[in-house]
Amino acid sequence: MKHNTKKYQLGKDRMFKPRVYIKKTHNGKKLKPPWIVVKCGCCDEKLIICPGLEIEIGGILASKSEWWKILKPILGED
Repeated sequence: MKHNTKKYQLGKDRMFKPRVYIKKTHNGKKLKPPWIVVKCGCCDEKLIICPGLEIEIGGILASKSEWWKILKPILGED
């Protein structure tokens, strides 16, 4: 899947598309899981997501199941 990395791109809903960057990181020889930076489509505001056994979103660490409980109603999933 190709991610948008350009500012001011409009989607089909006529809203700015977020810009997504996946950063592959390593600390010396030990490889850390990649982290995701989501930037606003029209400015430089950003949200950093660090996946792992738990997921950290915007500096808040919680389990995958807890994040799913929060995001499921927002995303309209049953």
